[in-house]
Amino acid sequence: MYVCVCNALSDREVKRVIATGRVRTADDVYAALGCTPQCGACQDEVVEMLNGGVGASASHACASALI
Repeated sequence: MYVCVCNALSDREVKRVIATGRVRTADDVYAALGCTPQCGACQDEVVEMLNGGVGASASHACASALI
């Protein structure tokens, strides 16, 4: 599922980067994936994933920004 529609980032990509243990902030995650947040709707979801959340509401966060 997409976490970030603007940058086409999937939850798998974000989780893979988090699993490396080299990222501590949402900005670190975006940098590791070679992008920056655009609309910002996904940042809360990325933070939740960093804090051990499952990322279940990811598609809702970015999809609502498109409406």
